[in-house]
Amino acid sequence: MPLDDQTRLEIGRLHRQRLRVSEIRTILAERGIKTTWQTVKIVIHQHDMGHFDVGVHNPTENMKIKTFQKLEEDDIVAIQDALSANCMQSSTDIQKHFQDRGTNVSKSTIKRATAAADKTHSKPRYCSMIRDVNKQKRVEFCKELISTNDSLENVVFTDECTVQLHGNRVTCFRPRHATAVHIPVPKHVLKVHVWGGISKRGATQILIFDGIMRKEFFVTEILEGTLKPFLVSHYPEGGRFQQDNDPKHTSRLAKQYLADNNINTITWPSESCDLNPIEMLWSEMKHFIGKRVPRTKEQLISTIFQFWSELTPLKCQKYIDHVYKVAPVCVLMNGFPTGDLPGQILREPSFGKNFAYFSEKLRDPNVHSRACLLLAKE
Repeated sequence: MPLDDQTRLEIGRLHRQRLRVSEIRTILAERGIKTTWQTVKIVIHQHDMGHFDVGVHNPTENMKIKTFQKLEEDDIVAIQDALSANCMQSSTDIQKHFQDRGTNVSKSTIKRATAAADKTHSKPRYCSMIRDVNKQKRVEFCKELISTNDSLENVVFTDECTVQLHGNRVTCFRPRHATAVHIPVPKHVLKVHVWGGISKRGATQILIFDGIMRKEFFVTEILEGTLKPFLVSHYPEGGRFQQDNDPKHTSRLAKQYLADNNINTITWPSESCDLNPIEMLWSEMKHFIGKRVPRTKEQLISTIFQFWSELTPLKCQKYIDHVYKVAPVCVLMNGFPTGDLPGQILREPSFGKNFAYFSEKLRDPNVHSRACLLLAKE
């Protein structure tokens, strides 16, 4: 069916929002407009080439449409449905699926048809498992942040991190058809543990240690020796202390110390590392270490201190402001792990904004449509 001028203009507008073909088709289908993947692709091609003139009603006219041997449009839709139901299928699995339907096609055809179905492949991103009871607590916690429009001005976000001498996050280039670069790694990798905290007024000192952190060590070395001096110097009027629900954090010894020293804590929902901005800092620190390739434990520790010394209050604030995006998306997802969705749904920088701003943003029809499309893929 030929597309009218209004639909073609709408496809161009959605394309300028960097939506994919499948997302555009979904939005059009919700509005009662059914069109094929190839037709939308051709309209986009005309738009990009500057031939987007009102009055050209049939975009498929005189245009070559990609076709596949033995596969029709319904087959491409079947591939989309199959991969949406189980994204971990391989080309062989899809090939067997078509064989069961009585269609024998090669793997190369399956791969080209999969690309035509606007599907690509990559390694999965793993996230923490969250129990249903904690999902509800996460939603309630985020709703409280949003309703009070908490600025997080006086919160010190803290956590521990394990850093190893080898195998930190790096990328390397290679010839397209060459094998991946091999980096030797010892069987037993040397590791150290790091405790630190960040706030909008700067970062705490870091504590690097070996072995298992006991509750006595946590109280004497971290709370007494590191956290308390920072709160006294940076938050004399009183700050709030954030930590996860690790047993040593919630021990009677730790609770007694916090109460005796009038240190206010946040009731933090369990299994909520995505709400803690220091997690992004740990990721950047590991990348920083990987780029410098330390060879000894002393070099590793020196590199960690070098990274930490470059943390300014402004940089810490940028990490913390990202939570303004995460909380509304967490509510939208009913407490499920947010991953990188906050940045995909709410694309503008979070620095200097607040919870109310991004909550209102999610009510925008275009942003909400993009959110629904992204959530449907999860």
